[in-house]
Amino acid sequence: MTDIDLYNPRMRPNIPNRMHLGRTLVLSFAFFTVLLAWSYFNFKVPLLLDEIIPALSGKDTIIGVIMAIDNFLAIILQPWFGSLSDRTQSRFGRRIPYITLGTLFSTFFFVAIPLMQTIAGIVAIIFLFDLFMSIFRAISIAILPDYTPDSVRSKASGIQQFIANFGGVIGFLIPTLIGMFHGLPPLLERSLGFIFCAVLMILMLLLQLILIKETPTGKTWWAIGSHAFDIDSVTFRMQERPPSEQEQNVFGYRLIYKIFRSDSSMAYMIMTVVFLYLGFASVEAFFSRFALQYMFTQF
Repeated sequence: MTDIDLYNPRMRPNIPNRMHLGRTLVLSFAFFTVLLAWSYFNFKVPLLLDEIIPALSGKDTIIGVIMAIDNFLAIILQPWFGSLSDRTQSRFGRRIPYITLGTLFSTFFFVAIPLMQTIAGIVAIIFLFDLFMSIFRAISIAILPDYTPDSVRSKASGIQQFIANFGGVIGFLIPTLIGMFHGLPPLLERSLGFIFCAVLMILMLLLQLILIKETPTGKTWWAIGSHAFDIDSVTFRMQERPPSEQEQNVFGYRLIYKIFRSDSSMAYMIMTVVFLYLGFASVEAFFSRFALQYMFTQF
């Protein structure tokens, strides 16, 4: 195989100005697994922490801090991994290696969460789960524009959000489904929802590996180049990113700083999304405990 053949696209090119629906659905599965896992995590883990952490005056604060680990890691790591993937040279493409590694390891630690019976143990496992989820969370969204024509990207993004949030709905429904099984051993009852989510995550990953063949960007399994590049969204061929658009700061924060300095409208929109997400995440992290301790006690 020559170098030219190595970097040839491995999927049928898009038709200009037309969305490939089947491919869009499969590309959405990565983000589906993210919201599926986080939805169940944010529902179940506060309850597990409530059982393990003894009654203290600052118990709610401790649980909140533990639940916020993923947000701190996301701020630090997601821009970094997103920038790394832009420069990744791999025979399997520049996004799939991160999605594969992140999904496999996060699934392993996800299943281990209910097995921990000590505060130190569960915090360590949660940290590792959050770490590996950060590897592919941003990339699970970034892979869609690589293989979607610019003119139909908004429509494809809407489908991606629909599929992903459907995963979030499943995550919220799993506790109800498990509640229908009576007489389960305590450990199995604690673990069953995590196992079910993990199986779905692995199935979604397998479908992506089978049906999505990214354009190879290198000769090895994984290497980081010095410059970012793009994938043509119609032909799927590699394109050198113009020097004026090369971001030397691998963390990507310099680009964010430039946006805030030069485009106030974009800066306000970014801040709106940030505060919207902060508010939603705050409610979501405590919803299950609020429901059990306050809502259900009124009935």
